[in-house]
Amino acid sequence: MTHCYNCGHTGTFVLLVQFALAVPSPAGDHDAESSAATGVGDGTVADSAADADRHATADPRRPASSPGLSLAVQCPACDSTDVGVEASDLLARYRSSTTS
Repeated sequence: MTHCYNCGHTGTFVLLVQFALAVPSPAGDHDAESSAATGVGDGTVADSAADADRHATADPRRPASSPGLSLAVQCPACDSTDVGVEASDLLARYRSSTTS
C-alpha cells in the first residue's frame, strides 16, 4: 500500500508535474539587456569589443531548448516527497482509472 514515509499518510497522493522550456529572447531585447547588465554602452573600446563578442555568440534564430519534464509524488498531509510510490506508477494508475 502507498504511504508517506514522513507522516504515515495512506490513500490519495498528489502527482506533481513540472514542465520547463528555455526560450531565447528576441535579438533586440538581448542587446538592451546585455548593455544594462554589464554597464557597457558608453561608446568606449570596451563597448565595441563587447558588442562584437555578443553578436558573434548570439544567434536569434537559435531554437528554444528541448523541453524538460519531471514527475514527483507529494503527500497531501505534510507536503513531503518521501513517499512509497514512484510518480510513473501513480500516473499509470490514474490513466487506467480514467480509461476504464
